[in-house]
Formats: sequence, structure tokens, C-alpha cells
Amino acid sequence: MSRLILIGLMVTFVYALQPVKSEPAKLIRGDEEINAPHYPSGPGLSPGDSVGWTKYDYQRNGQTAWQVWYDGASDPGIHVDFMRAHEAQPWPDRCCAYNFWQGGSWFGDADVTPGYSGYVALAVKPSNNAGVCAYHHQASGDLYRCWVSVDEGQGYYNFTYHKVLPQEQTEQIIWPRLAIDDQGNFHIVNHSYDYERIYYTRSTDDGQTWSDKELLYEESQANQYRNLAGGVFADRFNSPGKVIRYWPEWTGEGTGGHAQHSQDVCYQISTDYGVTWGSRVNLTQYQPSDTMRAFCHIKAIFDKNGDPHIVFPVCYFRNGTAYYRSWIIHWSPSTGFTVVTGPHSMSNPTGGWRLPCDFAQIAVDKDNGNLYLVYVLNRDSDMSAGGYPNGELMALASTDGGATWTSNAAGDTGVNLTKTPTPGGAPGECCDDDYPSMHPYTITFNGEKCVVISYVEDKDAGGLPQGEGTETDNPYRVLIVPCDSILIGVEEQNAGVPKSTGLIGIYPNPTRGQARIEFAMKKEALVKINVLDITGRVVDRLVNRVIGAGYHTAYFKSKVPAGIYFVHMETEGYSDTRNLILVR
Repeated sequence: MSRLILIGLMVTFVYALQPVKSEPAKLIRGDEEINAPHYPSGPGLSPGDSVGWTKYDYQRNGQTAWQVWYDGASDPGIHVDFMRAHEAQPWPDRCCAYNFWQGGSWFGDADVTPGYSGYVALAVKPSNNAGVCAYHHQASGDLYRCWVSVDEGQGYYNFTYHKVLPQEQTEQIIWPRLAIDDQGNFHIVNHSYDYERIYYTRSTDDGQTWSDKELLYEESQANQYRNLAGGVFADRFNSPGKVIRYWPEWTGEGTGGHAQHSQDVCYQISTDYGVTWGSRVNLTQYQPSDTMRAFCHIKAIFDKNGDPHIVFPVCYFRNGTAYYRSWIIHWSPSTGFTVVTGPHSMSNPTGGWRLPCDFAQIAVDKDNGNLYLVYVLNRDSDMSAGGYPNGELMALASTDGGATWTSNAAGDTGVNLTKTPTPGGAPGECCDDDYPSMHPYTITFNGEKCVVISYVEDKDAGGLPQGEGTETDNPYRVLIVPCDSILIGVEEQNAGVPKSTGLIGIYPNPTRGQARIEFAMKKEALVKINVLDITGRVVDRLVNRVIGAGYHTAYFKSKVPAGIYFVHMETEGYSDTRNLILVR
């Protein structure tokens, strides 16, 4: 990583940090015995549609796969899958559950596998918008291996099962990450359970046959639990044929849990649908003198120009020791390394495979190239009764290709999408919003640009298979978030309920390109705030959604020419316009 970034971040290191647990997080296949009581949960409190529920709170070792997808058909649908168990441990009914939304309704979650399964991924075929689920499963008399279930059509719920790498008869290769390109080829990156190996394979016939496994990376078996998060992404729209596969590689530093937090980030790109691949690139190339190391939560996409964008968490690392102090980092060829958010620190343990900020997800607007990032923020101020953090989903955006990141919220933490703090929450009462996945492209929903996110609302924080927390009934949710609530959006102020509704003021005015538009709402209502030029043309739509009672701030950030503009607010029983003077 650039020494400039490291120097800039090192100056924030002013107090003692807590090292991560030396005991490595367990590599979980799913059939391990776990002893924990069960607590039934009350109604969910986190936002979004509940598309099912599960007693098995864990969704992934390492980074999540894509688990939610908007198909963009003429009659569009949203596909989602998740690891579900309704029966108490040892969870004999654990499976890959699939749900489908169309026309305002969810059709219902259903097991789409041949039997006990888990650690799921999702993609959608371009030819007929049929859902494809990947997971691992052990059939009678067979190895544990990856499988795919392929639906007959969009939302048909008529799935056909296929083994991945059926020619493999000796090595258990599981934990799939799945992508489908615009020609319908299936791409999977997966990981050996028997050895520290990451593999790639592809299918050109809907998963019926697969290319022989291709080794991407191998670590000594003596160094267990290092790498569990290889991934793959295929560009469906902007650069047909481009596929990126990515994975972590151990730097050789640290032992136990510290080694798990000491990774380089590597990738390869294909421009011919995975037939051939470019050279392996070690993106980070950490040196012993560097004070950061990557963690295995890596995600990558392509932008509207076909350039890769890779996001991942890093932690503070010195002398073979990793600490609970982390950042989210973005990289692209045009920007190099940039800090999205951080540093975030904790004195309490974050749990196995976790950092104060992690699970970064990224999406791109295919029209204007804006980038959106969602991540999990863990804090000392919001710990469960059992001593594990209740995560919140945070979001930021970039309008310059990832060079800078911002949101309407103060600082660089981002907009809090879930806002469900439950400090001291007992089992069944926590709102630990965790294991997010995000559709890689913005969508237009009810006339607004939005991002689509899925996540689990864990009702007792901590990863149960890691021996953390207790068994609860946990909703799995899909949340649709308007982009303008992240990029420009509305910041809520804690100053009581105003006596009247209306614009309060514009600050500063005149402005050189950025201004705060403060307004008050006496009661909840639909609010529209637009910026218009002198001809009456809308140059920026700041707000177009329901806003609650209270004092609020919208943000104008634009590169329009200098001149006189007008801020117009309209809501129930109120309409007003104010001048805005822009100077350069």
C-alpha cells in the first residue's frame, strides 16, 4: 500500500490498542457440534422486508457472496438466498433457502437443495432471469462438495441440482462464490476443506459439467485457517467478457488469530469469459515496515468503463500482532488506494473473523459511474449482554470514481442505514445487523435510484458456530435504500419537534459548490426538494421521499456553473422557494 496513505493514517494512532484474539477463528463447515441454549425472539426491529428467518445466525466464513440480485426484466424481480435452519441445533434442516419478489410481494422462502446444506451464493441467468443458488452439500456416499441449483425460469421455484466438479473424488472443495456472465457461463471460486487451497472452475452448460479445478493459491497445511474468502465477479453490462477473481494470501507474519488478519490482496482478470486469464497481481504487497494488513473480506466489481474496483478492510498491524483498529480501503487503477472510512477502534473483542469495520460491499451506478459502499460498523458503545457487538449497516458514496468518499452524515463513518442500537440487549432482544450482501448495480425502484441490500438481523450478537452468543430466531432481510439518502440525502437533527413545516435556511449562501439546506417537518410527510436554474430546469433532486417529524439538513454538492439557482421545497400544505448563489 502507498506509504503516503500509511503515514497519513499513522498520525491518528495516539492511544493503546487492543490486540486481536490469538486463538484463530474456527473454520466452519456446518456440521460441528455446538452447545448453546435457544432463546425465542420477539418481533424484528431492523428495517427492510423479512424474507425468512433462521436459527443459524452465521452466513459466512470470511466475505459474503452475492446473496441478493435484481434481474431488471420487463417485469422485474428480486432474488435472494440465505442459509436457513428452523430446527434447533444440530440444525438437521439447515439448507439454502431461496425467495423471490415481484409485483410488490415475496413468494415465500423455500429449500432449493437436495438436503442438508449451507454457505450459500446467488446469481441470475441472463437468458431467462432464472435464479441460480450455490452451496455445499454432502450426498450419501459422496464427498462434501459444492452444488448449484438452477431454476427453470424467473421465480418458477423448479430447481435442478448439479454437482460442481463432479470429477473430483478425493478433495472436499466447498464454500462457493458464484458469478454468471452475460453469456450465461457459471464461474465459481471455492476453497478446500482438507487443505489451504483456493480453486476456480467454470461451466458453460448451466452447471451440468465443469472445467477441471484450477489452483489459485495454496498455503502450507501447517498454517490453517488463513484464507477463506476468494471471490469472483462477471461484468454483465459494461464490459462483456470481463471476469475478475480475487483472493487473500498470507503475508507469512503472525500466528493464530494474528495470522488470519495478515493478508495481501490478489486478483486476476479475464477478458474472454474465463477462457484465459491475465497475470496474477498482488495488489497490496505489504512489507514488514508497513503498519496495515488486509483481512479476508474482499469484494470486487467493474465500473461503467470496465475498470476494476476492489474494497477490503485492513487492520493496524505491528511486529506480528494485529489490533482491533480498522479501516475500509478502496482501490482502482485510476485512484490507487483510498480510505473509505476509518480508523474505527474497539477495546472489546469483536468476535471470530471480525474487525471494528468489515464486510464492505460495493455497487456502481451504470449511468453516471457513482459508487456506493455499505459496511458493518461494530462499536464498544453497543455490545450485547453476552459481550459481542451489535453491528449497524453504514453507507457512503463516491462521485469521482472512488478518489473521495462522502455521505450526508458528519465525518467519514457514513449514513446509518439500520439505526437499531440495542446496548446490553439480552438474547432475543438484540439487533445485530450483520453479514450484508449488496446487488452490484443501482436499480430504479418507484422512480428513484436505489441500492438493494440483504442481511441477517441476529437477535443475539456473535457468531454462534464460533461459540459466541446463543441460538435465537433471526430474520433475514432485504432493504431497498434510495441513493439520494446516502449521497446527498437528509441528516436528522435531535432538537425536538418543530411547531411548523418549512425551509429554515441555506448555508453558506453564496457558496462555492456545497451548501446545507436546513428544513423543519411538523409531521411525517412526503418531501420534495429540488435545485433549479433560472430557466426552471431541475439541476439536482435533493430529496424525494417520506421524511419524519423533526429538524433536517439536505446537502447540495454540484459542479454546475456559477450563477443564481433556486431551492424549492414542496410537501403537504407547504411550498416555498429560496435563492441560492453559486460562485466559483
